[in-house]
Amino acid sequence: MVLRRVYWRRALSVLGCGCRLSLGVLPAVTAAASFATLVVCYAVSVLVGGNKPWLLDITHYTLDTPTSFVFRIFMIPCAVLISLTWAAAGPWLRKLAALTPTTAEKVKNTICRLVATYCGCVSGLCLVCSSAFEDGEFTSWTPHVLCASTFFLLVIVAALAATINLILLWFMGAPVNKKTLCARIIVVLILVSIGLFDALSGLFDTPSWLPPLCEWLATFGVIGFIAIFAVDWRYFFLDTALEQHFTDFIKVDNPHAMEATPPFV
Repeated sequence: MVLRRVYWRRALSVLGCGCRLSLGVLPAVTAAASFATLVVCYAVSVLVGGNKPWLLDITHYTLDTPTSFVFRIFMIPCAVLISLTWAAAGPWLRKLAALTPTTAEKVKNTICRLVATYCGCVSGLCLVCSSAFEDGEFTSWTPHVLCASTFFLLVIVAALAATINLILLWFMGAPVNKKTLCARIIVVLILVSIGLFDALSGLFDTPSWLPPLCEWLATFGVIGFIAIFAVDWRYFFLDTALEQHFTDFIKVDNPHAMEATPPFV
């Protein structure tokens, strides 16, 4: 185990020019790039494309030239980064679990962690497909809408599972940041409320601008949830994540003996 840790840290030290790579950069870049892409596409679509500022769904602000090209060029890489962010969340949650003084609720923690990781990763792939199907007047609407809806469903489930996992870890005594945990709870409540409202909105009349508003709020909520990872991962490093990842597949005598990387809070 010690040799494996030294190997990965030496390799990543070379890639990082001698510095340990903080994983906080990944969600920060993901959130910033996603937000900037949406804002730029909205502004260009309104100022150049002539679309009304209030309010269309996100897709209709990204159908015209050049916004359709800008959206696909930048949003597809952002979607891949979203998947990578959720992939990194698994080792981080497992690291926190390894730092708890008790092994209670182990099964619940494992289930929540796996649901968050896999649903989050697949949601990013759904966003890749949804963006790829977008092509101006030649947009394939059925697969686009299906992939976009699946993205929101899976990412909300992932956010809910990750938040529940963190709440359980907090009760178990893990070093969970209370401020970011509260922020996650607020964001998840907003996302779940929007999802339920959108699912039930077909049962009654709503203004034409309300469904697009829900989509925009849900999108910014997802971006905000990802941005919170940047705060939590300031002192969580790539080599630690890889080392923690491999313990999922390699049996070790004492997984709690791994180096803690304080502070988490």
